[in-house]
Amino acid sequence: MMRQIVWKEWRENRWKYGALWLVFNLPILALSVLLGVSRAARTPFADLSNQTFMKYLPLPVFESAAIVTVFLFATGFLGLTTFLPEVEDKSVFFLFEQPLARWRYALAKIANGAGHVALAALAASLLAPAAVYGLMLLGGKVTVAASGAAFGVVMAAALRAGLWSALVSIAAFAGCALIGSVVPRWWLATIATFVFIICLMNRVLSSSRFLGAADFFDLFASAPQGSYNVSGNFGTANWLTVSGNLPLPTDFVHWHLLPTLTPVALLCLFAAAIAWVFQRKELR
Repeated sequence: MMRQIVWKEWRENRWKYGALWLVFNLPILALSVLLGVSRAARTPFADLSNQTFMKYLPLPVFESAAIVTVFLFATGFLGLTTFLPEVEDKSVFFLFEQPLARWRYALAKIANGAGHVALAALAASLLAPAAVYGLMLLGGKVTVAASGAAFGVVMAAALRAGLWSALVSIAAFAGCALIGSVVPRWWLATIATFVFIICLMNRVLSSSRFLGAADFFDLFASAPQGSYNVSGNFGTANWLTVSGNLPLPTDFVHWHLLPTLTPVALLCLFAAAIAWVFQRKELR
């Protein structure tokens, strides 16, 4: 029965998952189109070489900033529509007649949606720097031999940022799914979702040690005499500091668990609340 539920979710929501992937990758898609049609847009890349490519290569890590800010509204919409349509038209009660516990049905939908959200966020975070690096290699002035190690450093930073943005995104998804399961009216649920996303975004961009990321996107790179310096912080917690002479990467700081565990705790809390709500729903 669980397999049928997952297949049902895919058939009904595949266009939403596809739209989410498209939204998350809009920055790199827009950049690719712009570089393809505008000679002026290609001008800043004219001075690229094995000594200067780090001026631009770390910048796509900012993709994770978009995922946990403006694109969080897209994640919230996906979460809201996970339960709201079938709660509003009461078709969920037909599903309750199937040989599957209500709480298992609810958790299956949450797990399925959260998995798609996490995968989309992580893939977009890694695709952006990979695509920019590919464009640099296509220019012919940057070689893999001279830039490969530094590219590995940037991809490691993108992986960390991607994992964190994925965790924040699934927490937002679960929170909005909870709103959709308890608020039976579209307009009211939409307002509640908007307020929730704004509040979560505020905490993400604040200096809170639980979800704060005020300094994480203070990312910079310089390449005079072949040196580079890439750093990132979540509030007061430094997750990444890489510096040295190209092309050799140097050191990483330890992972900090608090910004990691907080979204996981929120996901578990929201999922448990949804399971509780569905277990006690009655037809009215």
